[in-house]
Amino acid sequence: MTRGRPGGEVTRTPAPSRPTGGCTTCSAEAGWADAHSETREHVTTFREPTDWLPFSWSVGTRHYWERNPQERRPEIDRQALKHLTRMATEPEGLQQRNEVRYTTALAGS
Repeated sequence: MTRGRPGGEVTRTPAPSRPTGGCTTCSAEAGWADAHSETREHVTTFREPTDWLPFSWSVGTRHYWERNPQERRPEIDRQALKHLTRMATEPEGLQQRNEVRYTTALAGS
């Protein structure tokens, strides 16, 4: 999880882990067998800071954009690009890391 505020330090801490028992229990109750969950990290690296803005509309960040008035968008975009440009100079480049949990199961008998 990334936490920070405009103009302030950004800190990254792991998001709290959630037990997978709920997924496997629900799968079993629905007739599935041998449910298994695993979490994988997905890293998206952006070539340019401007590539992040359209991407952010296609993922969970979209709710943030939609909650801001349209007339504020140019200023918000400018502020975002300022921070993204700074972040792109970090050794790993401009990256977004997401942890995704996958649950698979077999059809029950």
